[in-house]
Amino acid sequence: MVFRDLKEYFAKTGIIEYTVSPLMWKIRFQTPTGVKISCSLLKVDDFKFCVEFTRRAGDLFAFNECYSDIAKHLTIHNDAVL
Repeated sequence: MVFRDLKEYFAKTGIIEYTVSPLMWKIRFQTPTGVKISCSLLKVDDFKFCVEFTRRAGDLFAFNECYSDIAKHLTIHNDAVL
């Protein structure tokens, strides 16, 4: 469901090129500002998973802005307990 919502975000923001790994729960994409980002789903336990965003290349400030937008878009999946 997270990848489905990420694809909706891509369509909304104009990101047309992304790669979904056939072997791992990973998706890689490049923003219009040139930042390359990798998103991985990591299993925490039987009921929880972690969504990790990693900047592979590009400006850190632009990455933080993009991450902030994605986090707002994916708030429905945020059930973290701190």
